[in-house]
Parts: sequence; C-alpha cells; structure tokens
Amino acid sequence: IDLGGTTVSKGVQHPSDRKLFKHSNKELKTVPIVCYETIYGEYVAKYVDLGANFITVITNDAWWGNSPGHRHLLSYARLRAIENRRYVVRSANSGVSAIINEVGEYKASLPFDNKGTLAGKAYTIDRRTFYSKNGDYIARISVLISVLLLLISFSKLKK
Repeated sequence: IDLGGTTVSKGVQHPSDRKLFKHSNKELKTVPIVCYETIYGEYVAKYVDLGANFITVITNDAWWGNSPGHRHLLSYARLRAIENRRYVVRSANSGVSAIINEVGEYKASLPFDNKGTLAGKAYTIDRRTFYSKNGDYIARISVLISVLLLLISFSKLKK
C-alpha cells in the first residue's frame, strides 16, 4: 500500500534470513517487529517458530494523530500476544506504549501522546502454540470447507 511515499508492508526477507535479537544471556530472544508489521500474524508467528520467546514492537504512531489508527495497531499487538502466547513490549513515540502479557492483558501502559518511561515486567515463554507452528491454516481450511459446503448446497438446490 502506498500512502504518499510511505510504504505499508511487512518485511520481505526470505524466512531463512530472519534473525532474532538475542541478549547476551542467551535466554532472551526477541522478535524485531517494526510498526505496521504487527498486522501480519503469520509473519510474527514465523519468528516465534524460530525460537523467539518475547515480542518487541517499535512503532511511529505520530502520523495517525488521535484517530482509531494507533488503537487498531495496539489491538493487533495484543492479538499477536494471544496467538503466540508471548509477552509483547510495544514502544510508540506518541501512541500507546504497553506491556501485554500472553493472554492479552495490559500489564503496564502509557496513554496516547504522553511522554514518560514505562516500567514493568515481561517474561519469556518458550512453548509454541498451534498458531505459531502452523499459522493461518485453520482459517484457510475453514474457508475451503465453507466453499465446499456452499457448492454442495447449491448443487442440491438445482436438483
């Protein structure tokens, strides 16, 4: 999507080129999610499948202003936490910065357009979810089954 010189897309690197940020203690392995990449569930899940035990989102929400846009991206970060059962730490320059636990609860947050420092605890989690292993397969299979059922229904109506 082209928004007047601003490109909105996910990273285009090949999955084998994806790298995790690792802390020197080797236990913290985080996902480097930048801004709009938050909306791509499978993109984030592939990083978790590589071993990420923590999700970091860095975003510039200033250009949204006080519109629903920055709240939508925050909701996507929450969804990524739930799908992958990972803590998400979201740092926004003017949007909502937050620590979100693995079940989508806000453990700490800074409101929209407030300067400050966010302090809280976020934990690493190593177990993988079905979603982090398989992505959107359930949704794709559900769509396929729905289409097949519709075709069967229409064929029975024509008889």
